[in-house]
Amino acid sequence: MKANNSELESELLASWTQFREALVRGDTDALRTLLDDDFKLGHMTGYLQPRQEWLKEIEAGEAVYHSIQDAEVTVHLKTESRATVIARTRTEATVGGTKGQWQMSFVTEYMRRPGDWVAMQTHGSAW
Repeated sequence: MKANNSELESELLASWTQFREALVRGDTDALRTLLDDDFKLGHMTGYLQPRQEWLKEIEAGEAVYHSIQDAEVTVHLKTESRATVIARTRTEATVGGTKGQWQMSFVTEYMRRPGDWVAMQTHGSAW
């Protein structure tokens, strides 16, 4: 059965919410299921961090996400199996020992796999 756009958008919003909530919990097991094996996190510096390196930083407490609150989230469907979620957030985190609050925009590319959406790449920048 073919899904309609509102169903796909709801699924993508749920995937984004699961991703955001797993970050705040520091739940790397959940993140492993939500992120593709080849996932990359694009930093404001331009560095594309591999999934495993980022998850190790979270597990070691080197990257701690205290809170991520959505200000605005939009979904752009490219096809029934590819989409982009753009989330403008207010993010409080400690990275490399420095705690701060930022207005972050996360642009996440998703691919639909059997039964679920998986994040392929996320780029973070200030807004």
